[in-house]
Amino acid sequence: MGTVEGGTWLVATTLTSGLLFYLGMRKRRLVSIVQATPTTSAAEPVSGERIEIAGRVVAAERTFESLVPSRRAVWCHLHVEEVDDVGHDETRRTIFDDLHTAEFIVDDSSGRTARVVSPEVRGSLTTKESARTGSREQVLARLKKIGVTGFDPKKLSWRETALYVGDPVYVLGRGETVEGAPEADGYRTMAPTQQLVMRGTHEAPLVLAAMTEEDYLRDLTKKSSSYFIWALVVAAFGSLVSLGASFVSC
Repeated sequence: MGTVEGGTWLVATTLTSGLLFYLGMRKRRLVSIVQATPTTSAAEPVSGERIEIAGRVVAAERTFESLVPSRRAVWCHLHVEEVDDVGHDETRRTIFDDLHTAEFIVDDSSGRTARVVSPEVRGSLTTKESARTGSREQVLARLKKIGVTGFDPKKLSWRETALYVGDPVYVLGRGETVEGAPEADGYRTMAPTQQLVMRGTHEAPLVLAAMTEEDYLRDLTKKSSSYFIWALVVAAFGSLVSLGASFVSC
């Protein structure tokens, strides 16, 4: 029996370790891509499958209410759960999950701006700070406003991930140069300007980070190292458990 259990543990931990290593390699590959991609200036827009733009978020048309007082967001994902602890077991029930996205402008201080079509995909935004923001009272007020009922207010857990107007932002993905509207210059109408538009595709979604490129690289490097460390820990644990089970069966 011990040998069978040891073999099961070895297989499970090997698979888990392999998955963690794979995730670490994905982060490491993204680090290489970010480092190898030159930053494009909005004043000199170009088209391509791998374009990088960085600057500050400016509202284009719509913005959304967030849990942070007086701050408006152009990308906002709020996930609220009811957490119930029963003995050593924990159950989670999603009671609200809402994603709002809008096009926004990136001002890179070049005199021109780039337009970003926000990805409507949960988890596509990387933030520097903890994703949990706002107070319980603010969350309860939001749920009451939209008519969500049937939960215990004392058991709420929530995460709001948002990209706010004025935030630093890093965008990597497919870019195209489009012709903007003609600009007025006194009594004359100037020729249409060219504008960089960033938009993701199903095959190549946008990389969107609410931070500078330097901070994003540090975040990616830290996460990739964590995946590799945990992969080694899980692999070592599986080997020890399997070895212990083999001794027990002898």
